[in-house]
Amino acid sequence: MTRPNPSPGPRISHALALTTLSAAGPLAVGVSLATSSLPALPVGIGVSALCGGLSLAWWWRSCRQLQGQHAQLRRHSEQLRRVSMSLPALDADPDPLRGLIHTIATGLEATVAVIAEHNDAGTLRTVTQWHQDGQTATIDWQRGPWLEAIEHGQAVIADGHADPAVCAAFAVRTCIGVPLDGRKAVLVVGFNHRLDNALQTQEAVQVAATRCTAELHRRRADQAMARSLKLFDALFEDTQLLTMLLEREGPGWRVTRVNQATADTLGMSRDDMLAMAHSPSAPLTEDLLGVEVKAVDPSMPDRPLHAVMEEALLINGAEYLMRRRDGATRRIMLSAAPIVDSAGGVDAALCFGQDVTERHALREQVRQSQKMDAVGQLAGGIAHDFNNMLGSVMGYCEIMLLDEDLDAGVRDAAEAVIRIVERAGDLTHRLLTFSRTGEMQRIPVGVHRCIDDTLILLRQKVDPTIEIVVEKHADRDQIIGDPGLITGSLLNLCRNGIDAMSQAGTLKIRSDTEYISLNDCQRGAFELEPGAYCTITVTDTGEGIAPELLERIFEPFFTTRQQQRGTGLGLPTVYGAMEQHGGAVTVVSEPGAGSTFTVYLPLASETAVHRSSGAQVIPGNGTVLVIDDEEPILDIASRLLEHIGYQSITCAEAEQGVATFAKHHAAIDLVILDMVMPTMHGREVLIKLREIDPEVKVLVASGFPRDTDPAQLKAMGAAGFLQKPFRLTDLSRSMGEILGILPS
Repeated sequence: MTRPNPSPGPRISHALALTTLSAAGPLAVGVSLATSSLPALPVGIGVSALCGGLSLAWWWRSCRQLQGQHAQLRRHSEQLRRVSMSLPALDADPDPLRGLIHTIATGLEATVAVIAEHNDAGTLRTVTQWHQDGQTATIDWQRGPWLEAIEHGQAVIADGHADPAVCAAFAVRTCIGVPLDGRKAVLVVGFNHRLDNALQTQEAVQVAATRCTAELHRRRADQAMARSLKLFDALFEDTQLLTMLLEREGPGWRVTRVNQATADTLGMSRDDMLAMAHSPSAPLTEDLLGVEVKAVDPSMPDRPLHAVMEEALLINGAEYLMRRRDGATRRIMLSAAPIVDSAGGVDAALCFGQDVTERHALREQVRQSQKMDAVGQLAGGIAHDFNNMLGSVMGYCEIMLLDEDLDAGVRDAAEAVIRIVERAGDLTHRLLTFSRTGEMQRIPVGVHRCIDDTLILLRQKVDPTIEIVVEKHADRDQIIGDPGLITGSLLNLCRNGIDAMSQAGTLKIRSDTEYISLNDCQRGAFELEPGAYCTITVTDTGEGIAPELLERIFEPFFTTRQQQRGTGLGLPTVYGAMEQHGGAVTVVSEPGAGSTFTVYLPLASETAVHRSSGAQVIPGNGTVLVIDDEEPILDIASRLLEHIGYQSITCAEAEQGVATFAKHHAAIDLVILDMVMPTMHGREVLIKLREIDPEVKVLVASGFPRDTDPAQLKAMGAAGFLQKPFRLTDLSRSMGEILGILPS
């Protein structure tokens, strides 16, 4: 008996169910196993059950996937919500940009966030960064996916395991780079975990990138503003210009900022100036600062700051006289511009000023110097002719005195005329000295005579209530110097003392002899040489000088006198004159106790005094050529030279003198040469004479000091110099020194 083959239908169904549903999940597998234990069913019923199982398995898996996606969406939504809620609070952060990336990184559960931007060289540099562990990384921005983000202007997601640059820079698993500010910068956010939905995270980073770009713009604007403010502060505070800022305050206005230069110039403190406010009741002569103001130009307003604020007037370089609170007047060149608001009104003004007091004084001094130079030119021309005439008068008087049988009365008259001529010659030289035309002389000078000359000039304008006391205690008063400079210095000191006495007082002039040792010179403030000095003290009973002014009284253009009463050059001139003489000037003063100025002048040696005091004629012998365009001078020179033993040759023209010397130079021992002649200047004659004979001895005689600098003439080859008019004794002594009869 044969066993029937079992039916293959149910086995196939079960196998198909197990094979097909094994991928459908536990539910499908359960269903298939359940059906396998049932009795064999028809094929149609098996297929229906199989399809139902498949549908149920697919639905179950889709639900699980949707649940995961919804959870991710909720997580990302929460991240975006936390980021968006935190962004407004960043405005109060001291570093908003760093606080911003911190908020972004925290909200997105990131490990690190960095912003980099291009510098001036075009390479990326780190602007700010935040790390979860607080570390600071040094990032190589020259390689990595962020360069691609900037180059293409699109966000880039990079895997740290696949990109070594990401690992080297951040040591994270994944990073997202988003370009900022039109590809000028980049935001990089790194994550240390796998991103379930990288595209959604990228979108969140891109949303935050918009705020990063805005914050970068604000950061740059703040930095530019900070630089501008720093520069403005430096310009405002450090400049030597007077700088003020005026601003509206209710119906009036006040100074809201002022630099130290302004306060110093106006003699006020900055706090006092900042407390000043506009007062409609202020006098018209006063400005905002409470100082008296007067425009130099009548077309400008006398209240400049008011005009700028109330009339919107632009002031450019106008000069004003401002009287400080201590009474001193300063000349200020002011520029001021109103600052107009959006409504067209003036709400502020910026003012700049410059103290031009010293510049104005210098300008006045230059103008005065030009006037004096013109006077000097005129005086010099007159002095030449005048000194020639004086020389003729003196020469003929000298010839008269050579007559031993001359009547005593005539002799006295001739000697009186000579003294008058000498005084006239001194007056001429003094005129040239004060006009700054003549060069400084170095001749024997009697200090007591300078004091007498000062008194003659001084007593003409001294108030009768001022008593002048003179005490000459110096047993020696001979110095080597310029009598005009010494007399002018004493006159300056005396006039200062008189001006310091507003009422009756006493001016005392005293001379003494003082020896200064080496120790005294080393301890003193002046560079004096040890030796004997003649001192002159000028003491007044005036107001005295404040201690803070004593250090400045010898500065050029510094003066405590009122406007138009002083140039500030008197005492500096005295200081310079004493230095030229190898001396010094000192001052001792106290407020209310008067002032004492002391002049130190080195005394001449006994040898120099003896030589200068010798009034005897020195005889000699030889042939002398005299070149001068004045016939009387030639006649007098010929007579005087023959009287003391010389033979003379005279020439009234320069060319004639050169030709005569060329013909007879071997027999001529000395040439007396005038400097100012009509056809050829004395300097040219001197050059031609030396071309003929380099060893020629020339004694220059002139009455025009402008063209007769002794040092320059000596450098040109002159052997000596005589100032017209001169005495026979002076002529014979100079000739004796040149010819070797006397020691030079």
